[in-house]
Amino acid sequence: MSTAVVAVVLSATSSLSAQEASLANLAAREAERRGAVSQPSRVFTNADIVTLPNRGPVPTPAPVLAPSPGPVKSIYDLRRERGEVELERAIQILAQEADDLDTQQRRYSSSCKGHSSSKLAFGSWLWIDNKSLPECLSLRSDIAVLTKGIRAGMEQALENARRADVYPGTARDLRRKYALDGPDLDR
Repeated sequence: MSTAVVAVVLSATSSLSAQEASLANLAAREAERRGAVSQPSRVFTNADIVTLPNRGPVPTPAPVLAPSPGPVKSIYDLRRERGEVELERAIQILAQEADDLDTQQRRYSSSCKGHSSSKLAFGSWLWIDNKSLPECLSLRSDIAVLTKGIRAGMEQALENARRADVYPGTARDLRRKYALDGPDLDR
């Protein structure tokens, strides 16, 4: 242990003496340089500045205005804009599905309203409600599936928009733009 302490002390003193020697060499070189300078440097004072001849006003160059790159957008603004684009794309797809739903509902309304009469049975006419016909049941099932899909798609698109910090007013305006702002598409 004591030999290690002695080694550390010796290395520290040798590095100090090397620094002192290099500092002494540096001072000697600076003294030689100053001795080699033949002409003294000139020191200007306020009196020297006043005696200089006046050449008139110094023209200032016109400032060069660089074109402004525009406002720098934060990552939150970029995420919000990307969310708005994705929301609009999702709403466009849902609007196409809503058009298909409207077509199915018009078909159901025209085909499945009223009653149809059947043949005379047991001395009276049989009246069958058109809503119970197989074609109408199939249409009604298709309408229910489409409606459920549109509602689920809208909920998912609005949730994704909320997570992307899309403003609620922007989402509302996009729904209104594509005529998907009715309460029947809300939860």
